[in-house]
Amino acid sequence: MHLKYILFTIIFLLSAESGISSDNSTKEHDVKISFGYGQSIVHFNNSSQLNFVLEYFISKNLSLDYWFASNFSSDNTFIHTPLGLVAGLTLLSETWKTDYSTYDYLILLLIILPEGIHYYMPMNEYVNLVSYLNPLGYDYLVDDYSLSSTIGVKLEIVPLENISINPFAGLKIFYSHPSATFGFDFGFLLGIRF
Repeated sequence: MHLKYILFTIIFLLSAESGISSDNSTKEHDVKISFGYGQSIVHFNNSSQLNFVLEYFISKNLSLDYWFASNFSSDNTFIHTPLGLVAGLTLLSETWKTDYSTYDYLILLLIILPEGIHYYMPMNEYVNLVSYLNPLGYDYLVDDYSLSSTIGVKLEIVPLENISINPFAGLKIFYSHPSATFGFDFGFLLGIRF
């Protein structure tokens, strides 16, 4: 069925990745997971957020970005995810209603499609200036949603090997929201690189 093709593809990609390189000194193919706190200043949702960021390094200075944020207050539930995840899961729910498997690989591609990219500019051995561009965001607030884009900067401070502190600030642009066109995000993340 659909699930067996998706699982086969994931297992194949993971096994191919493990054979590419065992030398982590160049930081290529590393994964960085960050957790943190952020503040969003937007006309329709000024709130504190919990952030989860997954980065996959495709080169020493460039990573693919998957940024998730949420607050779960009683009056303003807010969720931010990569657009590809929402589109892929929506298409997956539709294909489960039928026996067609035409979209299986499209669904997988959409789910793993990154929200954006990070570019790391080394300042010294322990500090990197990181610019990021996330043009494929999806924001949901209570019963309204908008596609969004974020451009910003992080400062990666590495006090211990593979551990980083990352203050960040960014400008968020909403593509089609009825009550907001832009907003600001800022906060800090604690990152672990594998």
